[in-house]
Amino acid sequence: MTRPCWSQSMHLGSYISLTVPYNSFGRQESLRKKFGFLSQLGIAFVILTTWTSMAASMNIALPSGGSVVILYGLNLSGFLTMAVALSLAEICSVYPTNGGQYEWTALLSHPSYRRFLSYVCGWTVVASWWALAASGPSLFGNLAISFLELFDAGYVVQRWHEFFFYMSVEVSAFFINTFLTPALPVLSEMALYLSLSGLVGISISILVLTRHSYQSARFVFTGFINESGWPDGFAWILGLLQSCFSLTAYDAVAHLVEEMPQPQMDAPRTMIIAVALGTLTGFVFCVCVLFSIQDVRSVIRSSHSPIVSIFYQASGSKGGAVGLAIVILIIIWFSASEVVTTSARLTAAFARHHGLPFGSIISKNNTRLDLPWNAMVLTVAMVTIFGLIYLGTSAAFDAIVSACVVGLNTSYAIPIALLVIRGRQILPQGQFSLGRWGYATNVTALVFLVVTNVLFLFPAQSHTTGSSMNYAIAAIAVVYLFAGIYWYLYAHKHYIAPYIVIDGIESDSDIPQTDLGKGAATEETK
Repeated sequence: MTRPCWSQSMHLGSYISLTVPYNSFGRQESLRKKFGFLSQLGIAFVILTTWTSMAASMNIALPSGGSVVILYGLNLSGFLTMAVALSLAEICSVYPTNGGQYEWTALLSHPSYRRFLSYVCGWTVVASWWALAASGPSLFGNLAISFLELFDAGYVVQRWHEFFFYMSVEVSAFFINTFLTPALPVLSEMALYLSLSGLVGISISILVLTRHSYQSARFVFTGFINESGWPDGFAWILGLLQSCFSLTAYDAVAHLVEEMPQPQMDAPRTMIIAVALGTLTGFVFCVCVLFSIQDVRSVIRSSHSPIVSIFYQASGSKGGAVGLAIVILIIIWFSASEVVTTSARLTAAFARHHGLPFGSIISKNNTRLDLPWNAMVLTVAMVTIFGLIYLGTSAAFDAIVSACVVGLNTSYAIPIALLVIRGRQILPQGQFSLGRWGYATNVTALVFLVVTNVLFLFPAQSHTTGSSMNYAIAAIAVVYLFAGIYWYLYAHKHYIAPYIVIDGIESDSDIPQTDLGKGAATEETK
């Protein structure tokens, strides 16, 4: 018996043999293979944007554990997130499909519950990416508003001001993804270089500016602050969640595989490298920032963005603070565009399986523009709706953004749980394998995802009001309510879940990995 390899006919998608212009699973493709390794890494790293995420939300972690949770929490989150990334990378190396988690769920599930579980996972991951697409414009708006607050002490923030900046980012993302599709790989590489050079430039600048007034090493590496009202241990755990938020959405490249020359190899390694690079850059930046903070309490209580306050303290100049922070603003702008790119491909894939209303329309690729334009329009429309919700109530918008992390974690957990529960023998061996470490890695990842999901539903402060309560569970309930109604009315008959057929026999995934190479395999829909 031979080890399965990608030259053999194991397909998933369109019932035809493995030849160009078909992807690794036989699905006929109409989008150009434009994303090389560096552009893939650019997309993954800039969407992850760990160091800028930590910069933009340091006022959340500081009062819930202080320096200890920022540094050691980031390292712990990075280690455990790597277990998740390794688990998903292994699955992706076997099944590189734009649908990612929901297609993996179908392929690893028993036929008795394959369609429903895949459908639930599909709605979870698609809705999460829509919500994630709103987080970038929101961060951009908050940072831009902080510039106005810095220069005008009498400035009163209005929600429509933030909405203006929010929509300016989304409109630019729409035009970039519509008219600059051929340039997306170059833009992704530019964003990667800008993020790395920006990290180095800002870190050196603030260290030089504060060279005579560094915080003590004791504060940086052992300082603990708890102003959350929760017990110290629980406050530290909640502070850890900020690191988790800055290390999510590493599945981005999994939803772009149809536009990669070697998806079964490039997508898995990009996921792994992005998490490692995100953790490393985030740690370096946080160490530099913590040494450079002049007044911790004022950062926590600042009405400005925390990083603007830190830069202002370091430089002593409003112009200097904005000059440093504008680099982060540009990176967030790039990130928002990349999220739309990814979300559009994922949305089109799920619509292609009739998981969304009007699936046949949403899933169409525009061959002239070289993108799933209808799916991209839907993504931008959802982000716009979320922005309008913010105009009405910021609590509802915050719930949507918070729910995206819970949703993404859930979508990661489902296929990993199937491997743990059904046994790793259901996964054929791909070009990347965890080998004997697979089960331990999968279990570690699953426990981490379950625990963090529960914690993400807690409010940051023990004493909450109506406006500070965590309503993420309500946002999640709305998604599943709509998905349930659509399943009952339409999808239970029409939703298509992928499955493998080998030599004319449907597989329930309980096929030893060494047997997959015996005969021609095709994918059909059911």
